[in-house]
Amino acid sequence: MSTTTLFEFRRKGAAEKSTSKLMSYLGKTEIDDDPITLLTILDSNGFRDTLWALYEIPSFKQIHRKMMALWAEPYSEDLGGHIETLKQQDADQDEVDEALNTVRLFIYRKVWTNAWDFDWDYDWASSLEAEWPTLVNEQERQLRDALKGET
Repeated sequence: MSTTTLFEFRRKGAAEKSTSKLMSYLGKTEIDDDPITLLTILDSNGFRDTLWALYEIPSFKQIHRKMMALWAEPYSEDLGGHIETLKQQDADQDEVDEALNTVRLFIYRKVWTNAWDFDWDYDWASSLEAEWPTLVNEQERQLRDALKGET
């Protein structure tokens, strides 16, 4: 199971508010090097901070790759061979990095930007019959399921 620490979480650029929220959840008063799972970050801080950690913290690279491949499936027509590259265990690292960046940017533009821009106003978006709240909720569920399977 992949872990990080409060020290790494903050060093990689987590917002002070995000770090404080995680520390409070963990009952900590100081930043330390005790291991923290991505599932703990999800439980404490929610999906948005977890996406940031998934991308920024090197120890989460494998789960990041797995989730990007899963979340990109509905857009396979738009993403060409990038999804297949992510699924190949022996793929060249430069190709994997390019695929991750392409898939992440596509999903960010297609789904997450709307969620961030409207501040997760699920009721408002639902009243407009917007598709993205459902997609974001499904992606969070998929991530949670994958992380629970890691334990």
